[in-house]
Parts: sequence; C-alpha cells; structure tokens
Amino acid sequence: MNKEQKEDFYRRLSALFSKYESILTSPEQLEILKKGFAFSDIDYNADVLIMGMNPSLRTNFLSEDGYSYDYPLQSQDMYFKKFYKLLEPYSEHKISYTDLFYQKHSEQVKLKYFLKDKNGREFLQEQLELTKAQIIKTQPKLILLFNKQGADFFRTPWLPVQIESVENTPIPELKSINFYASDGSSICKLLAYFSTYLGYRTSKKALEKVHREIPEIFKYLSNYIQN
Repeated sequence: MNKEQKEDFYRRLSALFSKYESILTSPEQLEILKKGFAFSDIDYNADVLIMGMNPSLRTNFLSEDGYSYDYPLQSQDMYFKKFYKLLEPYSEHKISYTDLFYQKHSEQVKLKYFLKDKNGREFLQEQLELTKAQIIKTQPKLILLFNKQGADFFRTPWLPVQIESVENTPIPELKSINFYASDGSSICKLLAYFSTYLGYRTSKKALEKVHREIPEIFKYLSNYIQN
C-alpha cells in the first residue's frame, strides 16, 4: 500500500467498526469491538498471498501507527517467522500477507461470538467484502491459507467465488478459485492452498505433509504462470 491507499483502508475499517458499535449487542462482541482493528500493509504487487484468520491482541508486531503491520519486517516475529522459514526457497516470488478479518483477539474460538447472531454475521460479512476487494486488487497467483476454518469462509455465500479441484496434481487441498463481479463476469482467478494451521499444537504428521506439498505447489505454480 502507498500512503493514500493505507489511509483509505484505515478510514473504511474505522467507519465499519464505528457503525457496528451501535448495532452489536452482546457483551462479548462489544468487548472485542472496543479493542479495535489491525491490518496488513499489503503489497498489491505480490504474486503469493499468505492469509490468516484475524490479528492477535499483541502489539509488538505493529507499525508505529498502532494499527498496521508490514509483513516484510516480520521475519523474526513469533507468529510470522514460520512462514519465512517455510517459503525461504521461493524468494523469487513477491510474498505478502493479509487476514480474513480485522478485529483483534488472540483466541480464534472467539469468532463464535459473531457467528451466533445476525448482526455479528453481518459484521463479519462486511469485513470479508473488504478482504475480497484486497485480494482482487492484489491479483495474486496463489493464496496460502493455513487455517481450515478460514477456508470454510471461502465456501460461504459471503464470498461469491467458484471453487474447483485442480487437475494433474495429487494435492486435494490445492484449489482453483474464481472471483466474480456482480454481473457474473470473472474478475480474478487464482490458486489457493487450504491447509492446516501451523502452530506448536500441529501434529508432526500434518507439518510433514505441508512441507512435502509446498514444493509441489510452487512447481505447479511455475507452470500455471507460464501457461
């Protein structure tokens, strides 16, 4: 993002969060809303986009403005460094990061507070509309989403996309995603890898699977770009 783009995205999120201060009603929802939001200073030229669920309550990864973070500066961060290590062999690609949602909470389970009622779901849906716009603006060739629940949101009406299996690959988690405009025309087509969360609780077997599949995915991506 340049300065103007960053300021514009900040205004959009500020307006959204302010709007729902008078709409959301549960104490749990309002407590999270009070903590504000954070977003990635996304590189719109990236061809690989890592995605997470939502930013944590930590502040030590945020920029001086207190609400944004820059993925290229996070190589030693306790959360982001695993992506650097995993993707180190693919430095020829421009890699950036964004979350699906922007409200701050460190426990993913707290999403349930918004999923349980209509207003909460609409709050999440409006955030996803902003995220969809970010993806379309970036036009990445590949999304890496290491979160099974996060992948489920791509399969809801909130994100009007077509998801298809990818031919000639033994990796069922690798999908082809087509984003559509309101008139039904295709505006963005990309690959997406929906895999398990990478953390200290992730099983050795699951981690080995990811490390085995990532090289195959980037090999496939090279052919995908050429074609």
